[in-house]
Amino acid sequence: MEQKKVDALRVVQDPAYAASLTESQWRDLNNDPVWSELVGEFHEMTAPVITLYAAQLGQAAPRTQTPPRAPAARPPAQPTPPANTP
Repeated sequence: MEQKKVDALRVVQDPAYAASLTESQWRDLNNDPVWSELVGEFHEMTAPVITLYAAQLGQAAPRTQTPPRAPAARPPAQPTPPANTP
């Protein structure tokens, strides 16, 4: 039985469709120029799919960014003593 071409745009728009793809279909999608264009031009649209299906796409799972840590609190400045004048 011949396998139908994976619809790259539908993968992004339809979570049930994305969940139904086989390993072979994920490999085909990863090599599809339409998918490559979507990833390059519309990363914000494809990012959730890439995050969920990184393993199927042969990629490492994206790391989540942690917020920057607040700088350590500094002790209050000590007042300078008055200079001794002769």
